[in-house]
Amino acid sequence: MVRKTVINEFHLFEINIKGTLSYLLLKNTTIDPRSIQEDVFSQHSKLARQQVDVLLKFHLSSLGGSPQKVSKIGSMEVFPIGEELYSDLKKQKLEVKLIRYSNNSSLILGTAESDEAFLEAYFDDIDDYGEGYSSIVETYIVHFMPSVNYRHLSDIDKTFANCTVYDYETKSWVAPR
Repeated sequence: MVRKTVINEFHLFEINIKGTLSYLLLKNTTIDPRSIQEDVFSQHSKLARQQVDVLLKFHLSSLGGSPQKVSKIGSMEVFPIGEELYSDLKKQKLEVKLIRYSNNSSLILGTAESDEAFLEAYFDDIDDYGEGYSSIVETYIVHFMPSVNYRHLSDIDKTFANCTVYDYETKSWVAPR
């Protein structure tokens, strides 16, 4: 059996409409590039970026007013802290916490009851998350939008159905049927 593994990418945006700030957190579920051949990786990455762009435009069009400024706060590709971001349910007002990596837009995102609990969860799994993140916890109320609810926008899995994938059970590359 060929097993395509998936990864979740999280992208946090700040949206300014007439001086009012709102935040959008996109969860983009894509095929893990390690489960497809290297020559497909660049195509896969391009489609994943397009999917984020389409989801962002879709959200902006639903706001009614034209944003004066949209800026990306950062992104994350590791496992989130807490349980809320594992959900595929769209949420209007979700409180998320984050810490930033020094000198780039990488984030550790998640949910926790307090800043201290969030940092404790980060330090408990620092081997998975990596070092170099700030100890200053930021809190945002976000509109949480998982891409799995919008498959009609860009179905990456269907696009790559005819590609050779890695079978983790047999530890070999398998051609499509």
